[in-house]
Amino acid sequence: MRSADGKELRWVAGEVYDLLAASADFCKDLELGAILTETKTAAEERELNDPANAFPIDDVPAPVTQPQATETIGHEIERLRTESRITVELLSELVDLDPSTVSRHQTGDLKPSLRNLGRYDRVLSKLLGRKIVIGKTQ
Repeated sequence: MRSADGKELRWVAGEVYDLLAASADFCKDLELGAILTETKTAAEERELNDPANAFPIDDVPAPVTQPQATETIGHEIERLRTESRITVELLSELVDLDPSTVSRHQTGDLKPSLRNLGRYDRVLSKLLGRKIVIGKTQ
């Protein structure tokens, strides 16, 4: 089989799967970028239309919720998801887990694996614009 530019194409078992997985990851990154842009634009618009901000102060950081000393991993995931202003369904899509699994992680019915904690850290860090390490305070 030859490509459009005449180069020979060879398929080896596993390469198609890797290509599909890379494509899915790329699509998720694009979607996350679009969500971040949309969220930022909506927040800026709300801020501009708020009468309390008649004299805006530049570079005022967004309020950050602080973890409590006795906060569980599940509560931390829920707090950060709420702070990100996204639903359980959207978070589950972004971390590539079933919504019921994310819900069980939040309630503490199921302890997330290290791999899943890494997924939460990566997605929530991008959404919140700061480094997130879930469970670090415990």
